Amino acid sequence: MILDAAIPLLAKHGSDVTTRQIATAAGIAEGTVFRVFDDKAALIEAALERFVDPSRMRAEILALDPNLPLETLVGTIYRAFREHTTGLLGLMAAVGMKPPKISSEERDAFLVRVGALLAHGRTLRVDPTMAARLVRMVAFANAVDAVYKTEGVPDDVAIDSLLFGVSGREA
Repeated sequence: MILDAAIPLLAKHGSDVTTRQIATAAGIAEGTVFRVFDDKAALIEAALERFVDPSRMRAEILALDPNLPLETLVGTIYRAFREHTTGLLGLMAAVGMKPPKISSEERDAFLVRVGALLAHGRTLRVDPTMAARLVRMVAFANAVDAVYKTEGVPDDVAIDSLLFGVSGREA
């Protein structure tokens, strides 16, 4: 509860956030924060570790029903990637954090599973793992645009382009 309250405040205020602000957002007394964490630095470190961990986002994606329409799967997976990445990049910028280290083996194994989810009972124009990589890549690019306040591609246009390409011709 404390960590969930801290994350958006860290994104907004960076390490200047106060324990009072966090306690108020969590609906607890400020003293309760210090019963759980030794100090503000320990709280911030725990909140960052929790947010940086991609396991919740990955579990959300892998729990999707593979029988959903491809449009729904691609849109949901794209949004999960983009929201996680936007939050992560915003938080990193706010607190001056370096990108987390994620093993390429772990990342690649996850993308294979996402590709299998996309390909379940379907014929794709590209290799399923490549399809998963493309969804992640477009979501990442839009997340960077969102964090740096540059013009991105609207989600519906990005998803439609992932599904049908941009050529205007039949496949």
